Amino acid sequence: MAVYCQLPDQAIELDAAVGGLILVRDRHIVVDLAASIPGTGVASDTVHNADRSSQKDPATLRAIQSGLHCFTGRPGQDETNIRRRIIDDMAPGEDNMVEFGVALHALGDSYAHRKNTDYMCRVPYGHAFEGGEERDVVGPDNAERFRAYCSNLYDALKGAAEKRQLKPRARPGEGILKSGLDTLTRATRSKSEQIVYLRNTATQIGQSMRPFRPNQDALEPILMLNIDGVAIGAYAYDAALACARKWAFEAAPPRVRQRRVS
Repeated sequence: MAVYCQLPDQAIELDAAVGGLILVRDRHIVVDLAASIPGTGVASDTVHNADRSSQKDPATLRAIQSGLHCFTGRPGQDETNIRRRIIDDMAPGEDNMVEFGVALHALGDSYAHRKNTDYMCRVPYGHAFEGGEERDVVGPDNAERFRAYCSNLYDALKGAAEKRQLKPRARPGEGILKSGLDTLTRATRSKSEQIVYLRNTATQIGQSMRPFRPNQDALEPILMLNIDGVAIGAYAYDAALACARKWAFEAAPPRVRQRRVS
């Protein structure tokens, strides 16, 4: 499940930044953006990955950005509610693990890809102008949003587990998980430090984590991906694309009030 949850950020053809670059077409804009806005995540490797991507269809790329990464322009809480309903309507099993995984990814992006106005980012630039990947770093500035995400994710996974007669080991508002979240959000840490801390917290509740480290892996074309021993084939790609097209939505852009000249 974790592998498929990370799939939209690991496969070149499904990556939001790569898709945005292909949609924008003018690479000078992207290079200038990377130079002028630190931490946007838009850099030379994105240009390289865009060259390697087999997915060039504009309509499909827009569906990937909005359907899998929540670049919809909707109010943030509306987006989160929609993504949660998608998960709640699923009965996760071996036959739909790809769909369930990418749905969990989108739930997370419904928090991470909100603009400072609390509306969702839009196709094609996404959060490049909103701080880029630096927005993902957990700390005091976004502690409340991260806590809300953790609570929502817990409830979603709890509901899915109960459909398979499973019970959770802990709650995010109690015991070790509560103290772990308190410590994690009290100070800003690097992504690598956050990952180590989360792994240690999982160990404390008796849940050892598998050595899945997507933060250390470079993006690869979908048919070349092999994540933690799981080969990602054409079936997973087709399933993810089907979800993207099914969940795609782009809100109408806000109207710009023009000043009347007398």
